[in-house]
Amino acid sequence: PQYKAYCAITITRGAKMEVDPEAFLVWNGKLYMFAGKQGVAMFQQEAAAIVAKADSAWPDVNKRP
Repeated sequence: PQYKAYCAITITRGAKMEVDPEAFLVWNGKLYMFAGKQGVAMFQQEAAAIVAKADSAWPDVNKRP
């Protein structure tokens, strides 16, 4: 999973959040997890933008406990 299985949407906001194991999506061959099923719908609408923002935020977010 991407972002050590933390919620991809929350990573874009600069934080980590545990996920709902039933809220996930494979996009471009990578597994993305979400805190809730509404995150899946949001991701489907804006996947490229969310991934770009989460990828950018991840190095700093990953350093936090």
